[in-house]
Amino acid sequence: MKKKIILLVLCVIATTTTLFGCGKVADKETEKVSKTEEKSEAKSEKKSEEKEEKEEIKYLWKNGQKEAFSYDFKVDECDNTYSIKYDNIEGDIKICYEGNEPFLVRMFNSDELPDGITEIAQSDVNFDGFSDLIVLGIKDGESYPWVFIGEENYKYSEEDLECTTFYAREEISDAIIKYFGANFTTDNIIAFLSSGLNNGSIASYEEGYAAVINFYESINPGGMGYELIQFDEDDIPELIVDNSGYGMTMYTFKDGTLSAPMVSWAYGAGGNHGYEYSPHNNSIRNYNTDFAGAIMNISFATIKDNKLDWNYCVIETYFEDKNGNGSPDEDEYTEDGPVEVSYECYTDENLTEAEIEAKANGLNGLDYEEMYGSKSASQVLSELGISEFKVCHITKKSFKALGDSYKLKQTKAKGNQITLELSKGNDSIKSSFDGESAKFYLFERPGEKAFLYAFVRNDDKSKLYIYNLNLGSLNEPIEFDSDFSLYNGDISDSTDFMLQAYNDVLVDTAIQQSFTISELGTPVQNSDTAYFITKDSMEEGAKISEMGDDVVSTKDFSCYSTKDLDDGYVYADETSDFKAGEVFHLYKYVYEFGFAYHIYLVNDDGDMIEFDLYSDDGVIKKDKSLVGFSDDLFISDIKLAK
Repeated sequence: MKKKIILLVLCVIATTTTLFGCGKVADKETEKVSKTEEKSEAKSEKKSEEKEEKEEIKYLWKNGQKEAFSYDFKVDECDNTYSIKYDNIEGDIKICYEGNEPFLVRMFNSDELPDGITEIAQSDVNFDGFSDLIVLGIKDGESYPWVFIGEENYKYSEEDLECTTFYAREEISDAIIKYFGANFTTDNIIAFLSSGLNNGSIASYEEGYAAVINFYESINPGGMGYELIQFDEDDIPELIVDNSGYGMTMYTFKDGTLSAPMVSWAYGAGGNHGYEYSPHNNSIRNYNTDFAGAIMNISFATIKDNKLDWNYCVIETYFEDKNGNGSPDEDEYTEDGPVEVSYECYTDENLTEAEIEAKANGLNGLDYEEMYGSKSASQVLSELGISEFKVCHITKKSFKALGDSYKLKQTKAKGNQITLELSKGNDSIKSSFDGESAKFYLFERPGEKAFLYAFVRNDDKSKLYIYNLNLGSLNEPIEFDSDFSLYNGDISDSTDFMLQAYNDVLVDTAIQQSFTISELGTPVQNSDTAYFITKDSMEEGAKISEMGDDVVSTKDFSCYSTKDLDDGYVYADETSDFKAGEVFHLYKYVYEFGFAYHIYLVNDDGDMIEFDLYSDDGVIKKDKSLVGFSDDLFISDIKLAK
C-alpha cells in the first residue's frame, strides 16, 4: 500500500511541475527526494522480510529456552534407542544410548552451544556400516551443518556399550559450506557425501568404490592414497583408503552392499609397522613390537561376516627375562633370534596348543604383500572406469555444462575492477573482482559434475575463483585459498595442469606445480615436488623451461651428488667438487610442511645435488647456510645465471 501512495504523490508532483514550470532544479530535487524515499521504503521492507524470515525458522531446540529438550532416534545397526538431550543444569547437549548415564558422547559443550538446531537426520554417508548424524542449525546467526560420523563403540569392559558412537568432523562441515554456500538441506548433504547411493542397492563395485572415493576426496581433497587389491577368494577387488602413516580403511563389496571390515586402523606409531595381505587368501598380517622390538607380535586377521577378526598370534621374545620382571633389562637382550616363541588363539575354537601353533604358522607361511594406498583418486577412478573431467578453455559468451545452457559476461568496471556475470535461464549471479581480465575453463565429467574456473589477473597477481555448477541454482564463486594460480600457459588435461606462484625461497624465482581437479572442484597438488622458474616466466606467453632456469655459484664448494634424477634424497660415500661459476638448472624442490625445503639442482653433466633449507618459523633467511656441504655455502652465494 505504501508504494502506491508514493507513486500517486510522484504523479501529482510531476503534473504540477509541468503546469506551473517549476524548472529542472525543482525536478531534480523532487526526483532525489522520491528516490531517497523509495530506497528507505525498500530497505525497511527488506528488513521486515528478513525479520519475518528469521521468525519463520522452526527450531527443534533453541539456545536460551528454559524447558529441557530430548530427541529420540534409532539407527539400523543398533537395537535400542538413542536420545539427544539438553537441560539447563549441565548446559550441554549430549547423546545417550538406552537412556544411559554417564552419556555416550557430548555433542556440544555448554560454552560452544549453537544458536539453535533445526533438523536432525541420519544416514551411512561413508558406507562403513555405521550410521552418521547430520545436524542443521544456526551458528553465529548463520545456517550451519554439523556432521557426526558413526563408529563402533569398542567394548573394553563390561560397562562399555556395544553400539555406534558419534564423533564431530569439522572438516566435513567446512567442505559442505565450501560446496553449497548457505543453501543446504539434510537431503542434499546426504546426496553430496554419498553420491546419491543407498547401500544395499548399489549396481556394481565400480559405482560403490567411486562413491567412497568421492566421500573422502570431497572432505579432504588429495589427503588419501588409494589401492585396489584382491584380498579374499572372489574376483571382486577390495578398496584401500590410506591416510598414510596414520590409519587404514578397507572396503569390500557384495550383493549391492559396501562394507568396511577395516575402519581407520592405526599404524606407524607405538611399534605398529603396518599391514600386509595375502592375495586371495583372506588374511592380514601385522607386526607390532613392544619394548623397542624386544617382543614381536605377529598377528593374523580374517574377514568374517563383513568384519575383520583377529584370530591367531605368534609372539617372539628377544630377551631372556632373568629377573622375572616381565620387561627387558640391559643385560637380557639376545642377538641370536628369539629365545621363546609362543602362540595365542583369539577365536572360540576348542584347539590344542599344537593345533593353534599349526594354524598360526600356516598363516605365517603364506605370501604377503604390503597394504598401502600408493595411488591418487584420479588414478583409481580411472581403473574403475570412471571418466576423467574434460576441460576446455571458454572463450565465447555462451557454453553448455551438464546439458544446461549458460551465458558468461565480463565487464570492465571503474578503477581496477571487473564484473563477471554468469546466468542460466532466469537465474544469474554477478560478482566483482579486483583485476583487469579473466580466463575461464570448464571442467566437466559428463552427466555427473561440472565446475567453472575463473582466473582473474590483477597486475602481477592472479587468483582462482570456482563456480559450482552442480547445485541447481547459481551461487557466488569460491576463492581458491592458495598462492597458486594460472599466470602462464593453458589447461588441457584435468589430471595434470600447471599453476604458478611467486616465492621467496631461492634467488629471484617462482614455483610451478602440477595439479589435478578434486571431487570437491578444487585443484589438488599431484605431488610434493614443484619446479622453479624465473619470475619473468610468469608473464603470459613466456617460455618456461622444463628443467627450471639456471643459477651459478659464486665460490667453490663440495657436496654429495647423484646421476639418478629420481632420487628423493642425495647421498654418496664421497663428495663431489664444484668450481665457482658452475651452472646448475633449478630442477625441483620438495617442501616438508613447516620444516624444510629440499632443493635439487642438475648441471650439464647430469649431476644432481641437494640443498636443504631449514625454515625458522616458516621463514628462510638469506644468510642461512645450505646444510650438507663440507665448506660453508650460503643462499647469498647462489645467483641467477645471465
